Parts: sequence; structure tokens; C-alpha cells
Amino acid sequence: MKVAIVFAHFGPYHHARVRALQARAEFPVLPLEIAPQTKTYAWSAKGPFCSGLTSLCDGAKEEVSPWRVFFLARRFFLDHGVTHVLLPSYAPAPETALLLAAKACKLRCIMMNESHALTERATGWRRWLKKQLIKCFDAALVGGSPHKRHFACLGIPEKKIFTGYDAVDNRTFQTRANEARKNAKLLRQQLALPPRYFLNLGRMIGKKNLETLVSAYAAYCKASEEPVALSLVGSGENEQSLKEQAIHLGLRVHDFSSGVPEDTTSLGRGDVGFYGFRQIGDNPAFYGLAEVFILPSTFEEWGLVVNEAMSCGLPVLVAEGVGCAENLVANGINGYTFEANDAEVLGQRLVKLAGDRTLRLKMGKASENMITDWGVDNFARKAIAAVEAGTEPIC
Repeated sequence: MKVAIVFAHFGPYHHARVRALQARAEFPVLPLEIAPQTKTYAWSAKGPFCSGLTSLCDGAKEEVSPWRVFFLARRFFLDHGVTHVLLPSYAPAPETALLLAAKACKLRCIMMNESHALTERATGWRRWLKKQLIKCFDAALVGGSPHKRHFACLGIPEKKIFTGYDAVDNRTFQTRANEARKNAKLLRQQLALPPRYFLNLGRMIGKKNLETLVSAYAAYCKASEEPVALSLVGSGENEQSLKEQAIHLGLRVHDFSSGVPEDTTSLGRGDVGFYGFRQIGDNPAFYGLAEVFILPSTFEEWGLVVNEAMSCGLPVLVAEGVGCAENLVANGINGYTFEANDAEVLGQRLVKLAGDRTLRLKMGKASENMITDWGVDNFARKAIAAVEAGTEPIC
């Protein structure tokens, strides 16, 4: 048996998962990417890396020809004697080309996917075509329980669907967050972080629903005297409108994306900091010094930032439409779920957590304990199980 694992582009999360798989598997694991660049994330090319990564095409993944992907992938599979392949879903077109190349080589195909019912967009003939493509897979590795139900409804037998696809290197995040806490004074100065703050980290685009978070924070400021600021780490097309919304609600906006002021110790209730895009290596410090992490997305395939925040020992407030909410958030134990557009309830949760340090610490510890079952080691185990299950075809 020789197994290839393919992603559109290898970023830090993919390298971490494949390193774990290569360490655990008793068969060769060949990492493959469509292209070495992507226009979606400006990830740096810093390690640690998995071993033996091959790129099919040059440039950005968004610019490659599906036909070129098909022929190059087919050649790679044949030249390397691949028998099984873990594939990044069945769409868009370059990913479809990968699947067709694998089937042309008569490989066992394992789908990696994080779609669920709330992210489903296909209707009519498109849904019919989706079901036909899914029939090409011999097993699946998906995010969690809602994802497993979704693909069972689309025709994959439950016994051939494994959860645990969405994982981060928990140990690294936990270690670096603890280091950040030991150097809190220096890092707060270097990163312009307030003494206390709520945190969101991610792209500033529509589905992230950060407008609700800003509204909830404004409500929090009216209801609480606790001096907790709001820190938003990331960038995107909605950044300017979020700043304007915050100002309109009477909040004080600070842009720390291009420079750090001399003193941020006075920042607190009513202050909203914008920190711009940061590399994954910077993130543990933002998590480690925060008090609560919030992900208010209207829908989200999974939400890896929740994994990261839990690894760093934070309570989490996660909207119900986020794919990881069902598996990673236990209400009242390590955080709360909430309806995505309910700023009032979210504001109330912020008030509750800001005013109860004992509860925050208890929930943060629960997060650390819960996320241990959802790390890269679990990804490796489940990927191996999916490969073994894929030895016999679905149909």
C-alpha cells in the first residue's frame, strides 16, 4: 500500500496533520499539493514541514488549469505507484480533476471534507451531480458529527465515515500560549495588547458576522464596568465598515496593524483594536493573553480558530452555525453557543464571563481537556482508519 494525501495548497495546518500521519502510518505517505501558493491566505513559508511535499503546478492554486491538474496528477499517481489517495473533496474544478485522475488510475479514494447541512448550497441538478461525484469515494474523513450525518444522507455508509479531519497541533499552541503568559508584560507592549480583552481572530468577511460581535460588545460596555477591550486580529473586505460601525456605536477604534503605540495599558472597556493579518506563529500570544474567544459566524465549515483557542485554555463563545460547535462546545462547561445574529444574548455572555474570573479559568481548563481528543494525532489515527475502510468500495 502506498498512500498520497492531497491538498490544494499546503499551509501550516496541513503540514502539521501530514507530519502526524507520516509518523504514525506503517505505509508510505506522499504529500501532494495542486500549487505552492494561494490568494486566500498570506501564509509564510516557515516550518516545520512534512516530508517529501510535491507541487503539481507553479503559481497560485486559483490560477491553475483543471486539465493540467488532471494530467499531472495522473502521471504522479502512476509514477509513484500510489494505491490509495486522500483527496480534498470533489470541487471546485481542480479538485474534481484530482478525483477523476485518481479514478482513471483505479485508486481507492478517501474524501476529506468539512461541509455540513448548514453550508449546503447545491440544489437541483447540481445536488444530483454532487451525489454522483460522492459515489466515487470509498470512504470519508470529515469534521465532526454534523458532517458525518450530512455525508451519510448523501450516500456514504456511516461505517466508512470517520471524524477528526479538522485539527491543529494542540501541543504547540498550548506550549506557546503558556510561554506568552510568562512574558505577558513584554508581549503586551510588543503587540499593543490591552491588560484585558475579548478576542476574535480570522478573516473580516461577510460570513464571519463580526458586525454582531461589535454590536454585542457595545451592549457589554453599557452593561458592565469591567475594563475589558475587544481585539480583532485579521483583515478583509469588511474591515473599514467594522471600524465605522464601532465609531457609530460610540466605541474608540485603534488601528495597530502598522505600528505599536508606546503605551496601551490604559486600553479597556470601550476600546476596539484592529491588529491586521498575523502569521500562525503569532497567534498563540493573542490567545494566551486573552480572556474569552468569540466566533460569531453565520455559518462555518468548521472553525479551526476554536481548536486553537481551546488549546490555549480559553472559554469559547461560538455561534450555532459553526461546524465545530456541536462537538467542541459544551454549554456551561467550556463556553456557550448562541444564535449568530443575537447580539443581546452574546453581550450577556460577555458580561457574565468578564465578571467571573473563577468561571473563566474553569471553562478554560475544560477547553484544554476537551480539545485533546481533536488534535493531529487523532487526525492521523482516523486517516489511517479511513484508508483501511476504503480498501473495499462503497458501491
